[in-house]
Amino acid sequence: VHEEIDLTVEIPLVVGIVTTGALLLNRAWPPSTLLVLKVVAALVALGANLTCMVFVLRRRRAADEAAARAWSGPIAWTGLGVPFGLAAAVVGLAYF
Repeated sequence: VHEEIDLTVEIPLVVGIVTTGALLLNRAWPPSTLLVLKVVAALVALGANLTCMVFVLRRRRAADEAAARAWSGPIAWTGLGVPFGLAAAVVGLAYF
């Protein structure tokens, strides 16, 4: 199920977020310090999300159950990107 969600929902969302973010950043050029911090936080969150997608795909293609289970830890660690995404969302909603 995780792979299906990544392929059908998350990848299109990431593409949309990057596209609209780049367009909005272009309109706000040169960026303020707060905007730079927001963009950096968003990029960290997006990087974690993309890393998670790669790990999920590798888990799905693992040769056996033990190899697939080995990907669960790295996938969980990508959750460290969530606070960065929340921070970017709060700054964006509150200040921009």
